[in-house]
Amino acid sequence: MALYWPKQNIAFDIVDDPYSAPIERDAFPDIAVIPMTRAQMGDARTMDRVIRILDGSEAAGGGGGMRRAQRRLRRLLAR
Repeated sequence: MALYWPKQNIAFDIVDDPYSAPIERDAFPDIAVIPMTRAQMGDARTMDRVIRILDGSEAAGGGGGMRRAQRRLRRLLAR
């Protein structure tokens, strides 16, 4: 399964999803693909790191748990 945010040109490719379909490169030829496992999607530290990479903020505060990471990711992707 892939989760797409075309406006931000980002897709998360969930690599261990048994129902996964390939990234649609024809529809999104220049999209940045971030491969992740289901466990990584549910891990606050991993998500916080992904958010820092996408946001370009090296000094982003860590911690705060999964809900905080999810809120930060939603704000980032809503831009």
